[in-house]
Amino acid sequence: MLYRVISNICLPDDTRFPKGTISPLREATSKGKQVLLAKGTLTKVQAPPLKALPGWERLAEVFAEYGIEDVTQLACADLEDLAAKIGITTSKLKACVEEAMRYIS
Repeated sequence: MLYRVISNICLPDDTRFPKGTISPLREATSKGKQVLLAKGTLTKVQAPPLKALPGWERLAEVFAEYGIEDVTQLACADLEDLAAKIGITTSKLKACVEEAMRYIS
């Protein structure tokens, strides 16, 4: 799941998420996310399918082979593992994630 930060967040470990950030919030616990959602500090983001992104037709096919169908799944994936499976560098995969995230920012 991806979340949009509605107001600035500082987690107990001092990890900070400024207002407007879109993130899977891996650093937050499930309970912490539930509390932040209930307080209105976060909202869930509905991300588009990868095949709907302009110019992503071929990339969407590649990611679909590994069960990645939408921007949320891509952003939440274990990037090192996915990069190894696809046969690209983690930095190239991170660049793909950043590009896909721009379509929901």
